[in-house]
Amino acid sequence: MKVLLDIRTGRRTLFRSWRSADDPSAGNYSLGLDASGQIFIWEGNRTRWRSGQWDGTKFIGSTMRPLYLYGFHPTNDVENGLLYFTYAQMNSSLLRFVLQWNGVENTTMLVEETRQWESVGVQPGNDCEIYGKCGEFGICSASTAPICSCLKRFVPKNADEWGIGNWSGGCERRTRLRCDVNGGIGGGGEDGFFKVPGVKVPDLSDWASLVRSPHDCESYCLNNCSCKAYAYVAGIGCLTWAHGLVDVYEFPEDDNSNGNDLYLKLAKSELGSGSKIWKVIVTVCTLVVFLAVAIIFVSWKSVEFSEEKRSSFLWCFPAKKMVVMESSVPSGIVEEELEASSAELSLYSFDCIASATNGFSDSNKLGEGGFGHVYKGMMAEGHEIAVKRLSRSSGQGQQEFKNEMALIAKLQHRNLVRLLGCCIEGEEKILIYEYMHNKSLDAFIFDPDRQGLLDWSKRFDIIEGIARGLLYLHQDSRLRIIHRDLKASNILLDDRLNPKISDFGMAKNLCK
Repeated sequence: MKVLLDIRTGRRTLFRSWRSADDPSAGNYSLGLDASGQIFIWEGNRTRWRSGQWDGTKFIGSTMRPLYLYGFHPTNDVENGLLYFTYAQMNSSLLRFVLQWNGVENTTMLVEETRQWESVGVQPGNDCEIYGKCGEFGICSASTAPICSCLKRFVPKNADEWGIGNWSGGCERRTRLRCDVNGGIGGGGEDGFFKVPGVKVPDLSDWASLVRSPHDCESYCLNNCSCKAYAYVAGIGCLTWAHGLVDVYEFPEDDNSNGNDLYLKLAKSELGSGSKIWKVIVTVCTLVVFLAVAIIFVSWKSVEFSEEKRSSFLWCFPAKKMVVMESSVPSGIVEEELEASSAELSLYSFDCIASATNGFSDSNKLGEGGFGHVYKGMMAEGHEIAVKRLSRSSGQGQQEFKNEMALIAKLQHRNLVRLLGCCIEGEEKILIYEYMHNKSLDAFIFDPDRQGLLDWSKRFDIIEGIARGLLYLHQDSRLRIIHRDLKASNILLDDRLNPKISDFGMAKNLCK
């Protein structure tokens, strides 16, 4: 696939929509490339949607997952005045880009199991992605009601129209910039910037090609009276805006692209710098008082618990250094290895863990295996944990305990379950993990009532996460680990269904 623009003649590759769902004649919507390197959807001559600029890996204004953008390759043929994008498949998956009759670009993937095309992304995906939805100096957020608001220290140009949901008129400054007051003489040194985080940056930007750092980009905009805002985007550089800011969209917090930070130029009086010192003083004093009260309270509770030996939640503070007694080392575990592997772990007392699991009650039990039992626990500070208690009669458990201590304590990756600490006290051998709210993957895919909760997009995300975890184990970690027991029950899911590989009892370290 090739999307081309001849900058000299204006000739471009245009993809046309159907007139209707049943009429394949040329419709009113078209998709193509413009001179800024952005992909646009037009409704007649009016802009409907834009992708944002290309930063080398993705279009910065698109909510489409970067995975599906890896095949795009931009080319700027300056000599012949040509700008174009080509797209080539990066793997065996088949993708299809379709401009539908209603002006929505729908990207679909062929699911091999069902031989059906399944949507993996649409542009525009919501009202905020419609071009210029909130007018100049407006910002759109799909998670708020109403979706449009003015940027900081701006007010609607027409409050009546704004109040009835007609936001096209946009917003205007409440206070003029220093540059506007002095006619540009002396620059805008007394103006400043307000950070607008995680947004689709506005259209119609200028590229400051000689600016090489965020700090220089700020100085460039501050000393240029025509500059109203700037953004420093990795892979692109310094972007500035000299006119009204149009098509600013606040990305959702859970969006993969996360947007970019936009710095909006404001008058000094609008930045609240005069009261900043007092705000800092009040904040610091509040924190000092809070910490003092917290320390006194914790000290009092510690003394009270020690004297009364209460069985309710204990305040559990891990030891800075773990001392391993000879009698506490399981058979087959080398003491030096255990100490080395545990150097980065927190050591908790048995009383603390027993209290957190309600005395290892059956109501707290999450499961069991050859190693022993797993319990859910709640620390006094409200932190949920999973507790694996080694069975004293389990030979398998002894070996698993050794492997977990020697391996997973040295591994850190977002797709591996995290080992928080341990307890070695007398005959008790306990490992403490982060708690996974959605338990294991098999609880979803093998349960007829729950398997429908994982749509294809989420299943694909889970597969990607597992692959990232395995790549880390096999290639990117300081060890070279083969898991040897990877199955659905050993893939845990957190509260956002992110996968984490667990149970390293049978794992093998190839670096030995």
